[in-house]
Amino acid sequence: YDPDGNPLVYNWQLDGASFSTTDSYNFTTDYSSAGSYVVTLNVTDNFTDNTINYTWSVTVNDVDQNIVISEILPSAGGNVTINELESIAFSIDAYDPDGNPLVYNWQLDGASVSTTDYYNFTTDYSSAGSYVVTLNVTDNFTDNTINYTWSVTVNDVDQNIVISEILPSAGGNVTINELESIAFSIDAYDPDGNTLVYNWQLDGTSVSTTDSYNFTTDYSSAGSYVVTLNVTDNF
Repeated sequence: YDPDGNPLVYNWQLDGASFSTTDSYNFTTDYSSAGSYVVTLNVTDNFTDNTINYTWSVTVNDVDQNIVISEILPSAGGNVTINELESIAFSIDAYDPDGNPLVYNWQLDGASVSTTDYYNFTTDYSSAGSYVVTLNVTDNFTDNTINYTWSVTVNDVDQNIVISEILPSAGGNVTINELESIAFSIDAYDPDGNTLVYNWQLDGTSVSTTDSYNFTTDYSSAGSYVVTLNVTDNF
């Protein structure tokens, strides 16, 4: 106040530019305000040269902004279930408002599998089981990081039985004479390691449960017959 009763005149300046003519000035910042500033105050009673002046040096420290996530697939964290031979595309669309480059680290059961913004989880017939996929993203500037975790279950898919050889050639017509015989056989295996079960039938009646069947004839055998084979992995 002025003891003479003259009204005081205020002039607050920021880096030389006037910002307030009252008895206060609120210096506010945003994410683009990092740097150094000079705040000055000039007060006069507007009567003589009676003035007071103050100066403050203001330093604004940079504050790291949070990483912004535009999209993440599959939906952030959670459980994912697929079958063998299928795949899952993991991806993230993100950016750092401060302009720092993002650093990505995808891990499968703790082992790093990708350092880009995506990771393609692929499976084969040996992939059945449970897995954990994690993602860590940082702006490589401060401790500003985001983390996601997915539990992935891969269901077992039964593989087709593999036929190495079948005799006579698979299906068709075979002609023989009485007293002759035909050796039916199959060489096969199950890639999953399951034991194969065989069922040879002659006109609908089971005649063998091994990998072969010997069709024999005598003088009363003339006629037509149907031989069938069913093979299963019993799984």
